[in-house]
Amino acid sequence: MGNRRTSWIFFTTVLTVLALTGRVSSEVRLPALISDYMLLQQEVPVRIWGWANPEEQVRVQFEG
Repeated sequence: MGNRRTSWIFFTTVLTVLALTGRVSSEVRLPALISDYMLLQQEVPVRIWGWANPEEQVRVQFEG
């Protein structure tokens, strides 16, 4: 009976950790204006904005 209780505690602990991990993950969001196939003017500074968790590192890269 002790083994069954230990298994139950382990199972509920694992489920709790998995549930919390899913909520902690971050999601970088960009406005709808910024999307694939967007045209940009050459040699003009571009301001990119969006939303992310504080202190999250975000990298912007342009091809070509």
